[in-house]
Amino acid sequence: MVWDLSLSGSAILKAGVHANADVKSGATDIADFSTEAQGFICAQLHTDVVTNTPTDAEIVNAIADVHSSLVAMDIVSYDPTGYLRREADTLMNKNDDRVTKGIARLKEKEFQRFST
Repeated sequence: MVWDLSLSGSAILKAGVHANADVKSGATDIADFSTEAQGFICAQLHTDVVTNTPTDAEIVNAIADVHSSLVAMDIVSYDPTGYLRREADTLMNKNDDRVTKGIARLKEKEFQRFST
């Protein structure tokens, strides 16, 4: 259950150019973040989207966006000292907005077309 919902590169890009280089290159660190994000998404949606993968591309892309944003927030918060003034806050706010709106949209009844 490591990178089943999105790609690590997407999360690293969303964490910004000044993200801690050790974390960006440390596969174990961001793999742990990924596993935790996958658990969060499954808990929020009350369904295991990792093993019960949706077939609709729109849903898959929305889940990937939420997942990579969650991982990016973990990367930023791990070591915010390398960012320019207010850059870390801006990245956290942007990613949090994507997570909040994405989870809300995925919870909507008409959007829940998960495969059975």
